[in-house]
Amino acid sequence: MKDRKAIRVNNIIIFCIVMSLIVASLLVVVLFSTDSGFVKMQSSIQEYMVCQNAAVDLESASAYLTEQVRLFVISGDVRNMELYFEEANITRRRDNAIAELEKWYDETEAMQLLRKAKEQSVRLMDTEYHAMRLAAEAYELDIDLLEAPVRDYMLAENELLLSKEEQRELALSLVSNRDYQDARAAIKNDVNGCMESIIASAKKREENAKAIFQDAYTILKISVFLLIALVVGFGLALRQVVVKPLKKYDRNVKAGITLPLEGAYELQKLAGTYNDVYEENRENQKLLRHEADHDALTKAFNRGAFDRLLRLYENGDAKYALVMIDVDNFKAINDTFGHAVGDSVLRQVASVVKDQFRSMDYVCRIGGDEFAVIVVDVTSEQKEVLSAKLNAVRKKLAQANGDIPAVTLSMGVAFSDRKNPGASIYKDTDTALYGVKENGRDGFAFF
Repeated sequence: MKDRKAIRVNNIIIFCIVMSLIVASLLVVVLFSTDSGFVKMQSSIQEYMVCQNAAVDLESASAYLTEQVRLFVISGDVRNMELYFEEANITRRRDNAIAELEKWYDETEAMQLLRKAKEQSVRLMDTEYHAMRLAAEAYELDIDLLEAPVRDYMLAENELLLSKEEQRELALSLVSNRDYQDARAAIKNDVNGCMESIIASAKKREENAKAIFQDAYTILKISVFLLIALVVGFGLALRQVVVKPLKKYDRNVKAGITLPLEGAYELQKLAGTYNDVYEENRENQKLLRHEADHDALTKAFNRGAFDRLLRLYENGDAKYALVMIDVDNFKAINDTFGHAVGDSVLRQVASVVKDQFRSMDYVCRIGGDEFAVIVVDVTSEQKEVLSAKLNAVRKKLAQANGDIPAVTLSMGVAFSDRKNPGASIYKDTDTALYGVKENGRDGFAFF
């Protein structure tokens, strides 16, 4: 066999695997680099959007509180006060903005500026409570029904002596004077400073991600070049030592002739074992025929095999006997114990019958709960021997076996050399079986 100088596909594959691992390593570097860059860029964008929204929410919440205070002072509508405290105590956009920003920028300048803006907004609330208490007095509202911070705010004695109009003017002045406006401007400046810090941080991350993408692109170009070279080389090698010989093999197999010893080492080995494969296939065909002739549940011969065997013996000269077996009250077993137990009963019947008869005898399952045995090389003179076997089967099955209940059988027997034969041995055996059933089952009879 030409195998010493033959090129081995295994060697080609090893070479390609090594080269593939090198290329794969480069691609892994690219993958992790681009993944890292993408994550950083995505994180930067997400952080920017979240933090921008947080900063805007804080300023909006502060402006919203101012708006509701002013509307209450101007109109005396208690609903504006309720909206004010709903924002301050329930919606709490300022607190939520701080909590959101802490996830990304804790201990940073941006976070410090946003905290400063919130603190300034909180300090303004004392002025706003003052203004709302004055407005409540001016509009003669029931103080006991107001929110606690407004209800508990203590006005100066001179403020209580003011007229209703003066109280309204003073309340409006508190939330619109220069000091209040400066405080609002300070909040906005701190929020803007926070946004500038966030933008600077996001831009720096974007630049880092861009550098990562550029390096990854260079490695990717090198990897693609190596991959193309590897694929082309591998394809040419396989064409020469595998594809061409396989085409010849295909032609020879169709022609039914042996394979040429050429091509890769592994193909030459394949050609050398071609005839062995044929032998193995023949064995497999035998196995398939065995599967086709046997019952899947009990492993006994099936009805098709029984019919063929019986015809063979009926048309031959050999002496034999036919035993037909029915499981008594099998439907009741299925109805009482379930079909799984019923299947176990059938398997046990087949097993016990096989144990009592010889390996040369043919045990068959010919129906749902019907079995038959073709007992070869026996004559009617051996009736006692056959009776002993049948009694042994009955005795074994009369005992429960774990979850499998005890069962009885009705059996009929006919010998090929029987006296006064009927139309066929099958009908004569069935006649004997029918007689057992008519006489109470659980037994056997000879035709």
